[in-house]
Amino acid sequence: MNLAAQSGMLAAFVSAAVALSVLLRNRKPLVNRLFVLFAGNLFVHFLASFFHRFSESAGWLKVDLFSVNLLPVTSLLFFSHFLWKGTEVTRPYLRLMLGCSVVGTAMLLLLPAQHPLLVYFIICFAFTGLYICVWLFHLRRRELRSEREKTRLKILQLVMLVAVTFVLLGMLPASFGFLRTWGDLVSVFFLYFLSQGLIRYRLLDLQELLGRGLVLIAIALILAIVFGLLVLLAGAAPPVSLFHTFVASFIILILFEPLRDKVEDSAGLLLFRERFELRRQLQQLRRSIANIIDVEAMAAVMLDTLYENLKLAGSSIYLREEAADSFQLLAFRGPRPPESLVRNSHPQFFEQLERTPTVILAESFERVLEQHGISADEEVPDKVRHAGKVLDTLHRLRAGICLPLVVQGRVLGLWNILDESGTASYSSDEIALFMAVAEQAAIKIAT
Repeated sequence: MNLAAQSGMLAAFVSAAVALSVLLRNRKPLVNRLFVLFAGNLFVHFLASFFHRFSESAGWLKVDLFSVNLLPVTSLLFFSHFLWKGTEVTRPYLRLMLGCSVVGTAMLLLLPAQHPLLVYFIICFAFTGLYICVWLFHLRRRELRSEREKTRLKILQLVMLVAVTFVLLGMLPASFGFLRTWGDLVSVFFLYFLSQGLIRYRLLDLQELLGRGLVLIAIALILAIVFGLLVLLAGAAPPVSLFHTFVASFIILILFEPLRDKVEDSAGLLLFRERFELRRQLQQLRRSIANIIDVEAMAAVMLDTLYENLKLAGSSIYLREEAADSFQLLAFRGPRPPESLVRNSHPQFFEQLERTPTVILAESFERVLEQHGISADEEVPDKVRHAGKVLDTLHRLRAGICLPLVVQGRVLGLWNILDESGTASYSSDEIALFMAVAEQAAIKIAT
């Protein structure tokens, strides 16, 4: 099997792996689904091209031409939503490509696969559509004001231009054939970098983009070399080549993280339904309050999510009164907490807020009291006295977790949560989710 055929196989499998990785992570956004359609189109093209080169079959050539005939439409749809989140700017190009695709489909049904008119029409049409996609990057760059974003788009534009041009030159006769192989390889790496941008909802910096690619290639190469050495040390003939092992390692690395997350989520849903539901509700709550303007309405949504949906024992929200140096109760669910919290009455708690304006856990102070068992005739250390006072305030607030609502170092309020099972039942990741919701709520209060 020559290098050109092997590059087609690599491109096919990596395209499928990249599409599957995006599908496993988040298939809800339209741009993600269009990316999967685009990558799937490339997968069919690369796979059919590989089998055609390998077998010289007219059937595989027809499948290849059919996939290439659809490529301008799927690529334009994806890049329209990737660059503009819609098709308003690209609608004339889409109509033109869709019309040409219909003509190409009719020719595929009426003419044999090797017919020169059919082959030349589809090749010219496909590369015209792909170069239009390259041009779209230029149009989008002209609209942007940020030089950083312009640079990122320019990098992606250049990589796509190289990939398309290499494939085009590789289809010419004589000494340009080797460029087809390089075009396939550049195409799949371009596809991988696009998927990383989709997963993180932003374009990657050049340094980060190259770093991810080089790390992925290096790890795949190391795995392939280790496998080859183990086979040689065992004294057996390697059943597969180093190249095939590299391809397999590369695909495994692409799919490892999304598959791991998917399996963990499925296992959590099956075995730890309450934990899974807690995380899902908190993530949804954070997104919901981002779209609420009224503070009281936001507080109601936050409290109802915990009390009604998650069945926690209680929750309350306080807002700060700067003039009185106190917190006033805004809303609550469950046991009624005090109407206000004044510094003069609870100085240790206010001092703790200034020390740790992120999260105050009753469990932490209970542990301090347990570790310093004080007998009746011993003097109470300041640390233990402080822990006891803070814990007493938390009990008055009906709170096992107190989340300060902080913006730019200013505590604007308190979000108190009471769970009958105690704070020890929450993992650090779950506490971080509570903190993320509190951060979003604080921003809304500040604005």
